[in-house]
Amino acid sequence: MRDIKDLLDTVDRYKNVRIQKRFDSKKNTVVYALINDQPRILKWYVPGLKQNMDIEFTVLKKGFSTLAIPSPFEKDTENNVLVMSYILGENVCDIINNPHLSLDEKKKAVFLLADWFVRFHTFFKTDEYFRI
Repeated sequence: MRDIKDLLDTVDRYKNVRIQKRFDSKKNTVVYALINDQPRILKWYVPGLKQNMDIEFTVLKKGFSTLAIPSPFEKDTENNVLVMSYILGENVCDIINNPHLSLDEKKKAVFLLADWFVRFHTFFKTDEYFRI
């Protein structure tokens, strides 16, 4: 996997980025970073998945004001990077796997996630481009 430091060291526009956390991703490099002291997510796509970046940017741009999804700030097509807002909160997988939380708390998280998926799919179901 490519190291995000390579991008930060070689591309001027990312020289002021400070990495705070790395996220697991099978194909791309995803980090939580501070850009000018503002929390952001940088998603660096592998070269062969540029089309996925374009689709994700379009989905985020269309849905962020209505759905609880990150707002897109920038699509850097030259370097295959999406810059998005960071949504505060605990990761759903971490909630479900937390042995200190009750089953009721875990069920609530799963129901909230299911409700979000319904709203997401309902929002995009009339758009042929995003039909899932």
